[in-house]
Amino acid sequence: MTVPDDRQASDDGFAQEVKRVLDGVPLDAETAARLAAVRRHAVERARTYVSYVPPRWVPVSAMAVTLVVLGTALRVGDDHTLPVLEDDALFAAAQERELLEELELLAYFDELDHAG
Repeated sequence: MTVPDDRQASDDGFAQEVKRVLDGVPLDAETAARLAAVRRHAVERARTYVSYVPPRWVPVSAMAVTLVVLGTALRVGDDHTLPVLEDDALFAAAQERELLEELELLAYFDELDHAG
């Protein structure tokens, strides 16, 4: 990943400002030792970093997802829509009825506002 020059310059400027401020802060021996240990650990970890290898179940999961997508695609009717189950149709009808009731109520409130 490349960083734009102006962003890199601002990052470098920020890092220099932080270094300037922190260089003026006195550290006790214990804090300095802890910071040095953390830095050594981070550098060692960066040297021995192993790229991520996916677990064995990832290919199996990919195959399962593929089968689900293919199964769904094959169940699509000639009109290129997914099959509607009876429960889905009942749910949609109930939702539509609730929406219509809410719209009627809002229209009633609107009439009251204009009448008063």
